[in-house]
Amino acid sequence: MAVTLNGQDYRIQWTKNRRTMGQIDYERGIIRLSSKLKGQALVDTIIHECLHAWFPRHEESTIDQAATEIAVALSTIMKDT
Repeated sequence: MAVTLNGQDYRIQWTKNRRTMGQIDYERGIIRLSSKLKGQALVDTIIHECLHAWFPRHEESTIDQAATEIAVALSTIMKDT
C-alpha cells in the first residue's frame, strides 16, 4: 500500500516494533506503523506521520498535539454522522 503526501510517495509498512508506534523514513519513502495499533490510537498515529510528511521541520510536540486534536475531531464527527 502506498500514499502520496506533499508530492512524495510513501509505502506503508506494518511492523511489530514495540518501541515505536509510527515512524517516517523520508529518504526511503516509508511510513512504518505498529501492527499493535487499533482504533483511535491508529488514526492518531497515521495522522501524526502524515503531518511529518507535510511539515518535516516542525517540532515533535507540535506534530503530536495537532495529530491528537485532528484524530479527536474526526472521531467526534464520525460518531455524530
